[in-house]
Amino acid sequence: MTELRRDPFRGEGWIDRLVLPFVREPTLWPIGLVLLGHAIAFLAPLLVLAVRDRAWLAALGVLVTATLSVLALRREQRLTGGFGAWAAVTGATWALSIAGAVVAARWGLV
Repeated sequence: MTELRRDPFRGEGWIDRLVLPFVREPTLWPIGLVLLGHAIAFLAPLLVLAVRDRAWLAALGVLVTATLSVLALRREQRLTGGFGAWAAVTGATWALSIAGAVVAARWGLV
């Protein structure tokens, strides 16, 4: 009996349909890494500008991004009963963004 392969682009919400296939499907990992790099390249300078330069618009951008991250994590917890791949992606994005902000600020890149 053949088992139907699960379609990685089917799911409950937009996170399941648009983001998690890049975590679940190994052939999409390079694209997922590029998307992760773009998120880090967006968030790291915002963090530097918000903390070091006290730019209110950058702080607003960090606040909005953090709020969206928390809302997505709460939704994942509500749907699955715990944290999974989305929490790992979100945590990695924030951790690497903070590390990138520290490096950029120390080396004077931003």
